[in-house]
Amino acid sequence: MSEETATAHATAAEAAYRAYHETFDPEQLVRAAEEFEEAFEEPGTDGAWAVWRVMFGHLRCFQYDEAPSAALLRHARNLLGAGLDALPDTGADGEQDGTRAIGHLLLANVTRLRYEGSGASGEALLALLDEAIRRHTEAEPWARTPDEDPSGELGTLLALHRAQGHLLLERNRLTADVRAAERAVTHHRAALALSPPLEQVPVCRHGLGLALFAYGTGTQDRAALEEAQRAFETAFTLARDTGVTTEPWAWEAEIRLAAVHSCVWMIWKDRAHGDAAMAAVGRLLAGPGTEERLEPFFLHAFASVLFEKSGRDADGAGQDRAVAMARRLAAETPSGHPARHQRLLLLAGFQQTRYYHDQDPERAREAGRAAALATAEEPADPDAGDLAEMLQVWGRTILEHRGLLTPGDETAIPPVDADRARAFVAAMSEKLESGGLHPYRGDTHPDFPGLVGGLLGQGRRDSDFALLYTSWCAMETGTRSRARVAADLLTATLTVDPDAAAISEEQRDTLIEAIVETDKDDPVWQRHAHRVAGWALLRFETAGRGRGMDEVVAHLERAGLGGAVTGGAGDFTDALLGIEVRLHRGQAEGTADDLEAAGEIQRRLRDDRTLPPYLAPLVEAGRLYFQVGEAAARADLATVDRCVARVAAVREALAADDPTRTELWVYLTTMSLRREGLAAQLGSPPAPLPDVPTVEDLRRGSLSFHRSHRAWILGESGAGRLATAWLDEDPAMVAEALELVEEAHELSAPDAEARLRYTGILAAVHESLARMLPGPAAREEHLDRAIGLFEEAYEAVGGPEHRLHASAALGLARACRERAARRPRLASRDRRRALALGLDGL
Repeated sequence: MSEETATAHATAAEAAYRAYHETFDPEQLVRAAEEFEEAFEEPGTDGAWAVWRVMFGHLRCFQYDEAPSAALLRHARNLLGAGLDALPDTGADGEQDGTRAIGHLLLANVTRLRYEGSGASGEALLALLDEAIRRHTEAEPWARTPDEDPSGELGTLLALHRAQGHLLLERNRLTADVRAAERAVTHHRAALALSPPLEQVPVCRHGLGLALFAYGTGTQDRAALEEAQRAFETAFTLARDTGVTTEPWAWEAEIRLAAVHSCVWMIWKDRAHGDAAMAAVGRLLAGPGTEERLEPFFLHAFASVLFEKSGRDADGAGQDRAVAMARRLAAETPSGHPARHQRLLLLAGFQQTRYYHDQDPERAREAGRAAALATAEEPADPDAGDLAEMLQVWGRTILEHRGLLTPGDETAIPPVDADRARAFVAAMSEKLESGGLHPYRGDTHPDFPGLVGGLLGQGRRDSDFALLYTSWCAMETGTRSRARVAADLLTATLTVDPDAAAISEEQRDTLIEAIVETDKDDPVWQRHAHRVAGWALLRFETAGRGRGMDEVVAHLERAGLGGAVTGGAGDFTDALLGIEVRLHRGQAEGTADDLEAAGEIQRRLRDDRTLPPYLAPLVEAGRLYFQVGEAAARADLATVDRCVARVAAVREALAADDPTRTELWVYLTTMSLRREGLAAQLGSPPAPLPDVPTVEDLRRGSLSFHRSHRAWILGESGAGRLATAWLDEDPAMVAEALELVEEAHELSAPDAEARLRYTGILAAVHESLARMLPGPAAREEHLDRAIGLFEEAYEAVGGPEHRLHASAALGLARACRERAARRPRLASRDRRRALALGLDGL
């Protein structure tokens, strides 16, 4: 074909092309296509041919609209790209601007359609996406608004921004590129800034919500997530108000709204978002086919929410549904995927928690196998890697001790390498000693009681000890290995369960006998054996289930710790044990020399260079606590003030999440009370503590400790507040403080010395309120409560040999006499009882 003939065909095609734009006659479109196809058998290269390439590409787009095909898109993309590249530079009259604008806008749309319909994957798909993003960026300057160009259309620029935002979110979805999500936010904001037609505003708000959600989850930006929440909610509101259908995007918005609540709750522990998340996820999962439609991110988040909600509701079926969701998520995540480690741990953790509800060994098996698979993947952080190994060991240990480890388990849940295990234990010890890790001994979790409910609390401790004790009983008697396992079992159990609730007295005595009666001729072993025995018996003493302090001290003296117990030499562990022995005996038996000795050990311990850093704050606070008592006794207010200030400074220097802060607050509360009492005696002004924690702060801060320590934190804090509230005549604070002491009373073991203390405090307060409150009904209620508490205390002391027997008897007598004066119907009985109690107390 000659150049003249090709040009003639192209000229005819252009005429038909322009006629089609004027008349929309389909015959003109067909003629234009036929003429261009003839012309492009041997196309030219000058400027006119560049324009004709753009026109021909445009015609291919029209044809694609009529009958979509990948071939048409590919041809359109090639024609438009080549035409734009060949267009001559725009002259002063802007001759080619219209063609260039059409070409760029068409090419942006064509490349987007090619990406969306390609069916490609991996690098090929990403290449198509990046080309579409680039072409949209190049087209943006050629999209005009009516303000910039009277012939421009708002819809073109609006559509371009929305499409660009969509493509950038696709890039974020495929590559987790948060920069792409951030750019998507910019484009969706730009779309809204164009003031789109009212019927388009809801979908534009939805697009902004999608972009903000992607950016917020990728960067853990709470402000972005909560703005996404507002964007989705506004989209629904506007759609409802304007009658616009939400069908195309409602599902995406609803699951992301639920996920926003889930993320904010799980990351920032916001309870309001937690409640909203559980309600939203419950509603969504109640719909048919929801789980099958969820993408992995949402499946993970919703499984976690469902497991937590079901745990709180004691809904085992709900938790098992969450387990099934986690199992599907793990199975569908290929090896090497960045999230595979985390998703396997989700399944393992769920099954470990469920195991402590029903003891099903298949749960331990699945947990162990999932954790073992996770160890072959790249963890998100070292702690996640450690958790995988711990779950692997746990699953295998449960199966071993129950005699259910199969040959298949041997392969699927291999034992952790001994060197690795030693390194792990050493690393954990180092973290503990440096204060980088705080052992969690609480019965529940302040934020996720359902997620970890089976892993905390007495149920797990009872289960683990029973299993290990049964396994130990089956070992050959009289061997060193059996004695060593007994010592380890007793020590480990009482370390995680200082209240000794998991071990019966019979089991304790059996274990101690096996420890101390083995290798009696080996002095090294015997020292270790008696130290373990003495320490274990001390734990039972503090829990109110002991046999007396004499036996504790006898064991410790046989362990060579007599010096530490009596205030002599020893390392820091001996000293700490000595302090605990002297304090407990001093408080239980009212012996002042024990308390003085404990204070002396505290003072020496301050200079011990072997004392781990994490213990230093409590040791220093304990030393200053004793010093305050001594200074107050000699009316030295200046020293008391220095001690209080020093403990406050030590507390302030600790990290915000360090549980020691809560313990130090108890010291501060007690020290401040001594200070205020002394100041009142001396006529000095009060100096109340600043930044007093709320009751909720104290409750939350105490949750990481075992029950008796929680009782101490809440009880002593409550007692301190009671004293302050009483002096300030603040009824609201009295009620608040009384709640804390009530909680401490309930948390304390029935026979523990602490429970007797809190019983006495509560009885005295209720007795006083029974005299002070104005309403007769309220006074009667408090008097009955006081009598009930005094009766509990009187029964607990047991008899005249207890140092508090007289106090309990006289308190109950006083309350009975008070009730006799108020209630004639019971007067005779209460007077007789009061007389007998008074004589008993005297």
